[in-house]
Amino acid sequence: SKQIEGNTGVLFLSNPFKKVEAANGRINAYLTASYIGQIISLILDKNNCYLSPLPSNGERVMVEYSQPNTHKAFHVGHMRNVALGDCLVRLFTHCGYDTIAANYFGDEGAHVAKCVWLLQKQVDEEKLDLDKIDKTIDNKGEWLGKKYAEAVTKLTLSTYTKF
Repeated sequence: SKQIEGNTGVLFLSNPFKKVEAANGRINAYLTASYIGQIISLILDKNNCYLSPLPSNGERVMVEYSQPNTHKAFHVGHMRNVALGDCLVRLFTHCGYDTIAANYFGDEGAHVAKCVWLLQKQVDEEKLDLDKIDKTIDNKGEWLGKKYAEAVTKLTLSTYTKF
């Protein structure tokens, strides 16, 4: 942190750091008000914008992110991935890449098979009316999550495998 704090080399015309400190495995850098003032004027300059996107470099990238589970409630852990993915998409786009953001629901896999297995079992054996469920349940994702959890407790390889 001391080397960064004293940097007045080619990278910076003047030292932009008020202070730099190492704390808990991180480096905390505090910028001077005069340096921030210089940056703000560059950001606001419409003719030579500091934050203008770079020209296209002709390369394409795809950022795949989020994929919330259709059988669980969307929670703060999912938001982290959404925020990180969105930041990466914006960063690649800003750096001149033709960026494709891919965000789809994770609607395939064992969780879906287990849930469908239980629903089919309940329709056949308990006469569960899915049309009635569709009209009476507001939070279907949460309801499916509970059905999935119920299926996991009931479905084991030894219980339902016949040779």
